Amino acid sequence: ADTLANPSETTLDLQGLRVTDQDLLLLANNKHITHIHIDDGDLSEQGLAPLATLENLVQIRIRLRLTDEAIPIITKMKSLRYLNIPKADFTDEGIKILCSHPNIELLRIGGERLSNSSLNSLATMQSLSFLHLIGVAINDEGLPALYDMPHLQSLYLDDTDVTDAGLVKLLEILPSLHLHINQ
Repeated sequence: ADTLANPSETTLDLQGLRVTDQDLLLLANNKHITHIHIDDGDLSEQGLAPLATLENLVQIRIRLRLTDEAIPIITKMKSLRYLNIPKADFTDEGIKILCSHPNIELLRIGGERLSNSSLNSLATMQSLSFLHLIGVAINDEGLPALYDMPHLQSLYLDDTDVTDAGLVKLLEILPSLHLHINQ
């Protein structure tokens, strides 16, 4: 855990460890954990519930497959601002629920089951400033949802069906957008 920069903030980096539901139970109600990184393990979506008790948790990175069942737990994490879940297996319906979270500023998400419909939902998130989509089945038809997001500062698109023409139009409408394609 890194506590040198600010002793009231603790990053729990569980890289290289196989994290289980029982491991996360040990973290329940910890007021010091602000960031958590999980890259490997045998976690169920319901096993994430102890993370919702971490009242100062601002960042999560979970590199495990998560389904829509995790979304109600994530929406209970009111202090969460940075959500990095590149191997998510969410649906468009699940994203609608996730978009009810009032504070997410950065969302890095993967998921082959997400579509242009997810962009419509994500566009409703007033706090969202940084969006990174990985392997999401979107194309130019979905980009107009982003036109009404002047608060969107950065967009990363990896492995999508968006064309150069679609991106040019997006940048015409949002000229200050920081854009990365297939980093």
